[in-house]
Amino acid sequence: MSAPRDRVFVAVYVFLQRDGQVLALKRANTGYMDGYWCPPAGGVDEGESASVCAVRECAEEVGVDIDPSSLTLVHTLHRKTDQRRVIDLFYRADFTGQPINAEPHKCDQIAWVDLATFADWMPYIAPAMGAAAEGVIYSESGFSGDA
Repeated sequence: MSAPRDRVFVAVYVFLQRDGQVLALKRANTGYMDGYWCPPAGGVDEGESASVCAVRECAEEVGVDIDPSSLTLVHTLHRKTDQRRVIDLFYRADFTGQPINAEPHKCDQIAWVDLATFADWMPYIAPAMGAAAEGVIYSESGFSGDA
């Protein structure tokens, strides 16, 4: 019998766009990448689909409703950290409602930022966003032999 495999962590990130800008959240008090910015995001719960997670995270973090049929997968990042392997799914979505900071205990602020010039993203977010903007649907990071 082979050894059990480590589980892969799956996370979703949702690009909510308005007037050429994307909504960004400044992380705080989470213990992970605090002080950096990211789009609404979160880990997929056991038994939950990625699209359901994307809808849930947008509602929980910024109080907007997402029509699941509007979710478009724009990039997948497979990355390896010192702690685990991760699949990051980056979506673009239409939304209704006015975004608010619905989790002030986890987020210092929210802001509409210019996708092309904003520099304070979590380290792996900007390359994934750039790849998505260029139509690249898949990338890898942290594995030996990465290009």
